[in-house]
Amino acid sequence: MLTRSALIYLSRQEGLKDFATRFSLFRKLTTRFIAGENIDEAVAAIKAINARGCTATFDHLNESVTSPAETEAEVREYQTCSRTSTRAASTQMFQSS
Repeated sequence: MLTRSALIYLSRQEGLKDFATRFSLFRKLTTRFIAGENIDEAVAAIKAINARGCTATFDHLNESVTSPAETEAEVREYQTCSRTSTRAASTQMFQSS
């Protein structure tokens, strides 16, 4: 079984991600759990789910933050995600639960 540090190391390897995402099976497996690479892709995925009459949640994770600078960057990212999802909800892009 892979350790947490090994998984974090692998998650930071852009070349590995680029290689894996070329395969439709990999994309098919991950898109069920990963809505997108950025907030705009996540909002579009949630909108598509809502159009099918289902609700969705949004989670932004980064468990490998190790420095004050990374922490500050994550806080800014959370704020951006919050503003974007609030704006989408106010324009009825998201279905209310």
